[in-house]
Amino acid sequence: MTTSGDTPTIQRSGDEPPAPDGAAAETSADASANKRASNNEAAPAAKVRRALIEVAVVLAVVVGIRALQSRSHASGQAPAIRVRALDGREVVIGAGADGPRVLWFFATWCGVCRASEHNLRAFAGDPSVVLVASQSGDDARVRAFVRSEGLERNIVVNDPDGTLAQRYGVRSFPTTFAIDRSGAIRATDVGYSSELGIRMRRWWASVR
Repeated sequence: MTTSGDTPTIQRSGDEPPAPDGAAAETSADASANKRASNNEAAPAAKVRRALIEVAVVLAVVVGIRALQSRSHASGQAPAIRVRALDGREVVIGAGADGPRVLWFFATWCGVCRASEHNLRAFAGDPSVVLVASQSGDDARVRAFVRSEGLERNIVVNDPDGTLAQRYGVRSFPTTFAIDRSGAIRATDVGYSSELGIRMRRWWASVR
């Protein structure tokens, strides 16, 4: 029963009363917070995925470039070399060599070579690791460079006109060849040379 002027309000069974304005605002704030938290959790994962993709692309490009650079390299039996190093020692590569060799072609003007040279100092006096300075000037100039880089005790051969590099198909520096006792080329590589990498190539060249 209603009084005059009043409009009755009928509430059906099972209906919820309308939420107060404060409760609605609180619910909306919770939803926004949950969404922000979800976005914050997803962001690092997306960054990791993007970084992994970028690394994979870079590695694929590097491998592809190295493969192209290596296409011209000598393979099979190494071109025979019998020359004098800057210190007067005879250097024999290929047929007639008394053991495996690692042949490291470099140039004094090559930035990657300069970055690698400190790793070559570990092989000072080691006849199994031969450095070939290609297209880098006459003996006097190469000797001065070798002294300045602390490589005077290494076995260094000068290749002023690039003849040796051409015979081995070298088109970029540094390029490394691992040659076994029989004179067979076991491995080639282009680019930065670490001490461990050179030791591994020397070991591989010595394995029958």
